[in-house]
Amino acid sequence: MSFMLVKLLFVGLLVSYVNTFHLIVIGDWGDDNENQYRTARGMSALCQTVKCNGIISTGDNIYPAGVKSVNDPRFNTSWRNVYNLKGIQDKYWLMSMGNHDHDGNYKAQIEYTNVEPRWHLPSLWYDAQFQSGAIHLFSIDTVSIEKSVYDYKKQLQWLEDKLSKSKATWKVVFGHHPPVTGGKYAPGVPKTHYKIVPLLEKYKVDLYLAGHDHNLQHISKDDVRNEETKWIVDYVVSGGGGRKLAPKTANAENELMKRGYKLRFFRSQFGFVSLEFSKSDLLNVRYFEVTKPDTIEITYTFNRTKSAI
Repeated sequence: MSFMLVKLLFVGLLVSYVNTFHLIVIGDWGDDNENQYRTARGMSALCQTVKCNGIISTGDNIYPAGVKSVNDPRFNTSWRNVYNLKGIQDKYWLMSMGNHDHDGNYKAQIEYTNVEPRWHLPSLWYDAQFQSGAIHLFSIDTVSIEKSVYDYKKQLQWLEDKLSKSKATWKVVFGHHPPVTGGKYAPGVPKTHYKIVPLLEKYKVDLYLAGHDHNLQHISKDDVRNEETKWIVDYVVSGGGGRKLAPKTANAENELMKRGYKLRFFRSQFGFVSLEFSKSDLLNVRYFEVTKPDTIEITYTFNRTKSAI
């Protein structure tokens, strides 16, 4: 297992991590292959260099068809043994489920929360707050929404109720399917787009995190098209956790533009995303790619500043 060197391409990166709450975002990872292992080593290298507080999974945790029970050995081979590395071996994972997870016994992944303290998936949808409520995370099950199953209407009502009552500085929703994408599923996954995006804009959510497309992306509206809220959501796709990569779809940028969105970054590369919430109302979002067996690089970054919104 080769050692991963963090290639810091932005001056002042280490300084920016001081006094921050730092989360890693990774999706589409549980494939038990060298690409997954390389990406895990990259996460380990970063979190040995700077403090990481936890990890968000955007789903497709175990390929090709989830698990059979809480005793399924794939929990070990695809997760516990892979991410048992310095810097990340004790980190708390906030899980969501993907379509491949639903192909198996999805309830077993929920029940595994009672077996493994680091695996947090108490139900198909849930929320969590950090930093005395300043950061509010909402995990949703987009598979339920796309297939209209498992009380999906109840889930949508739950999400609206929670978002409407949240007083957090930062609101982040994450699930498996991307409402907008420039990849294989361009220009977006239909029901997730039409049922989730209006809630994100109405209740001023900062980020929506997704996987499903096996690449790294940043998409946002090209201007403020929503005259009622005048709010722009940043859409982050972090689906480069290990499964076979997916390229950009031809004409995807034009199709997104028709909806009012701009594809600001796209890379068909293995890697992950980091979210750095500072105490000065600044959120830095950085994209890390596994570019060589021994190197991860920051290839893109953007930020949100509350005072500027």
